[in-house]
Amino acid sequence: MSYGGWGIRWSLKKGRAYTMKGKKGIWIELTDGDGLYLGSQKPEELAKYIQRECLHR
Repeated sequence: MSYGGWGIRWSLKKGRAYTMKGKKGIWIELTDGDGLYLGSQKPEELAKYIQRECLHR
C-alpha cells in the first residue's frame, strides 16, 4: 500500500499510515471502521505482538 513516502501520512480513502523504510507492513481495521497501516520490516512479528497484546486487555 502506498502513501507517498515515509513518516506519518493520512488519506481520506486509505486512512492513517505510519510508514518507514521498506514496502512491508500490516493493515489494522479499527472498531470505528477506520483503518491504520503500520510499516514494518518484520510485519509478521508485529502482527503477532499486537494480537497478543490486544488479547490481554
